[in-house]
Amino acid sequence: MPTVGTTPVAWTGLPAPAGGTLLVETASATAAGAYHGQCSSPEGEIVALALKPGAAIAQAATPTFNLASGSYNSAQSVTISDSTPGATIYYTTDGSIPTTGSTVYGGPITVSTSETIAAIAASSTTSQSAIATAAYTIVSSATTPPITWLTPAAIPYGTALSATQLNATSTVAGTFSYSPVAGAVLTAGSHTLTVTFTPTDTTDYTITTASVTLAVNKVTPTVTWPIPAAIPFGTALSALQLNATSTVAGTFSYSPSLGTLLAVGSQSITATFTPTDASDYSASSASVTLSVVSAPVSPAFVQQCNQYTPFGSTASCTLSGVGAGDTLVIGIAGAATIPGSVTSNAGTPVLAVQDGSFISAYVLANTSAGNITITFTATGSTRIHMTVAEYTNTAAYPLDGVASFVGKGNGATISTPSFITTTASDLLWSYCGAPGGSTINPGTAPVAWTKRVSPNGTGMPVLVEDGVTTSPGAYFGQCAEPGITSEIVTIALKP
Repeated sequence: MPTVGTTPVAWTGLPAPAGGTLLVETASATAAGAYHGQCSSPEGEIVALALKPGAAIAQAATPTFNLASGSYNSAQSVTISDSTPGATIYYTTDGSIPTTGSTVYGGPITVSTSETIAAIAASSTTSQSAIATAAYTIVSSATTPPITWLTPAAIPYGTALSATQLNATSTVAGTFSYSPVAGAVLTAGSHTLTVTFTPTDTTDYTITTASVTLAVNKVTPTVTWPIPAAIPFGTALSALQLNATSTVAGTFSYSPSLGTLLAVGSQSITATFTPTDASDYSASSASVTLSVVSAPVSPAFVQQCNQYTPFGSTASCTLSGVGAGDTLVIGIAGAATIPGSVTSNAGTPVLAVQDGSFISAYVLANTSAGNITITFTATGSTRIHMTVAEYTNTAAYPLDGVASFVGKGNGATISTPSFITTTASDLLWSYCGAPGGSTINPGTAPVAWTKRVSPNGTGMPVLVEDGVTTSPGAYFGQCAEPGITSEIVTIALKP
């Protein structure tokens, strides 16, 4: 049997008899009357319960606030109390209805912004209280500090943010923090810079923000393109000319394009550079001037005259019908020291090269048309070998590497034709033949040169077999003309 005046441990709700009332599952009825239910004993008894009139469970007292609702100029401390012994207070600050699942009150609540507090109280011996509310409005009296921040000048892409852009100021003491921060590199375009100012005195001044707009401009990449060397007509454009570069990644296109053949003259070439990063870099272009020249024409032998004086002080040689603008190459060799001078009726020949006093070469350039006589006058009597050769198409070639000499043979004994070089370089053209002959080998070395011992103990080197000299100086050699006992040797070296 259940104990009178106590609450059963568990009740199982049963269908109520006609006109009856089901017992609540917690067996804690709050109104007088008869209830039906089942006690969870093994016998499964039906229990009838009756409450005494006037024995309803009391409701907890409504909570109270120490601070009345209203407006305040600063943050406030709010306490909540309840007169019900052992009651627990539950509250909310977000406008929702409090329940026993809400925040349990444990101490004063700081109200720093406008909000409404709602609270209830409940205990084990009472029912839940009515809801108490208090609405508070916080009106701050703190001042917003002024911030001065002028719109910064535009910057090119690649420039890191610095104090030049992040330079906000205030008349109030405090600290600034920026977004983006100093050192950031922004992409090209328009960007908003923001600053947050935190005053040192946060009681009288509020934290505030400001912003400005910064323009970041695209950068025009630098294109480096050295002026290309002149090219001869007929040379196709290649990477030797189309070789512009940039420190920025991208591609070049050229006009005229690779492989183009240009006309003779000064030609403009344009390079257009397209950067890979088109968002931050602009396309750019550059131009150079390329000189296209006519293909050089090798000097051509025209004619020559020769003079051999066995023993005397002068030697003269005349060329008839010399062409205007041609060049005369005068070679003089002697068996002994032959100081002297060279003259002509068409100007003074210029000494080009000389090796001691035995061999010398003179040049008379850019001649006038007509007959020209060259005369060599020695200061004493000696054996003189002189040859004068006329060449055309010499304008493109320096002449100080040109020499022409005569060698005189007597029967089977062949003297040693000689020449002088001023640079160690390849043979451009040569002449080999009897006096007055016309054997000419433009652009090639003589077919064969015979090494000979230096004559008269002069110690001069012999001509190498392929006709290519290896160092400046005077050389002796023999042109391989079978059956000829008197040779003329004329050579020219590349400058």
